[in-house]
Amino acid sequence: MARREPERHDSRGTYLLAMVCFVVTANAATQGYDSSMMNGLQILPAYTDYFELTTTTLALNVAIVFAGSVIAMPFAGPIADVWGRKWGIAITAIISIIGATIQGAAVHEAMFCIGRLLVGVAITTGSTAAPAYISEVAHPRNRVMLTGLYGTSWYIGSLIAAGVTYGSQFMTTTWSHEEALAILTKYHGQGDPNSTVVAIEYAEICQTLEHEKAVQNTDWKALVRTRPNRWRLGVTAAVAFSGNNIITYYLGDVLTAAGITGMQTQLAINIGLSVFNLFTSTLGAWLTDRVGRRRGFLFVTITMSLLLIIVAVLTKVYGTSPNLGSSAAQVTMIFLFYGAYSFVWTPLSILYPVEVLSYSMRANGLAFFNGLCYGTAFLNTFAIPYAMKWSSWGFYLITAFWNLIFECGVIYFYFPATEGKSLEEIDIIFEGLRHTDLDVTMADVLEGKAVDLEIAKGELADKS
Repeated sequence: MARREPERHDSRGTYLLAMVCFVVTANAATQGYDSSMMNGLQILPAYTDYFELTTTTLALNVAIVFAGSVIAMPFAGPIADVWGRKWGIAITAIISIIGATIQGAAVHEAMFCIGRLLVGVAITTGSTAAPAYISEVAHPRNRVMLTGLYGTSWYIGSLIAAGVTYGSQFMTTTWSHEEALAILTKYHGQGDPNSTVVAIEYAEICQTLEHEKAVQNTDWKALVRTRPNRWRLGVTAAVAFSGNNIITYYLGDVLTAAGITGMQTQLAINIGLSVFNLFTSTLGAWLTDRVGRRRGFLFVTITMSLLLIIVAVLTKVYGTSPNLGSSAAQVTMIFLFYGAYSFVWTPLSILYPVEVLSYSMRANGLAFFNGLCYGTAFLNTFAIPYAMKWSSWGFYLITAFWNLIFECGVIYFYFPATEGKSLEEIDIIFEGLRHTDLDVTMADVLEGKAVDLEIAKGELADKS
């Protein structure tokens, strides 16, 4: 008999699960706070004068956090796999507290860098365990949005740090089937043991894990053992190479190049940018499935490149004699550039790697992603001050054409579309086959279609 999954608006389980995911997303606020804090500190004379910073030490203070992130890559995945996602998140919090305490109490350059190094370690351990936890426990209806919101919370930390620095200017595996089914029933089925969503989800998880147990393992070699795994890892690496570090960590230099040199004005723009990015990234997380993955990446990357070309032209023409109109135009382009990035790249830079990595390679794959991402960021943030000193407009142009020629080409030919699919169903894209014997998909149920199913003892059987 055909059965539709009933709408359930009530639910203590839903609210509790949402609160749990909200706490987990706070992990991403660590890096957002760090980024905005460093932007604000570099604008404040009290910071640069106290440490007597040169171009090299300024770059080191920013980039050292990414060195810590790379150092954590080998053990971030095993922590999440062996001790579990929850312990990975808890360890992240402990390391963050220690690193932030050392950094805040720093009395010399070395102490400041050690604190930031530990914060970098925490960023990778958190970025490995937290997104995996959210994507694996969230209800299928909310998985995409909640995982996307993990990236959005970056701007919550950024906004807090922007406000703090503005005020500072006035200062001197063991896996249990029974437990898993109970959790799915409580949080995804609202306590209904006959929930169609729970039945399909449980069957997909069990059968996919059985397949992966037979053909895969969770060591580092598994990441490149098969062609589908290499494809998954290649997509993950391509996402890691993308970023917006020009503005993220050197907003003060960008604004100075645009002719905006007032400290108070720069700090105010930093706050405004954080608020704007929080809004656009939240909207992007909400609309992720409608925008699409590959389509969204392509459109926004082209848009960002064109905006950066406009900034380069304005900087070249008005760099030596800026006026109010040229400065306002460049600030507008900066807001649009960052807004475009936040709308698609912020939610998808976390969601997409989680989706394309299979369960057995997810923890180590995310650790690899974060190590590569922050290793690239280390090189970028260390080199950007020198590049800006050489030619700010020239650097903008190089970055823009890199995005247009290389990144857009990789996205177009290499990135698959994964919207509208469960994590288990995405296996079909990479491996050409489905690891479950179900005739229905999670999308059918979530769209309200009637499905012909029998549910017995928590297992799913198709009716003939």
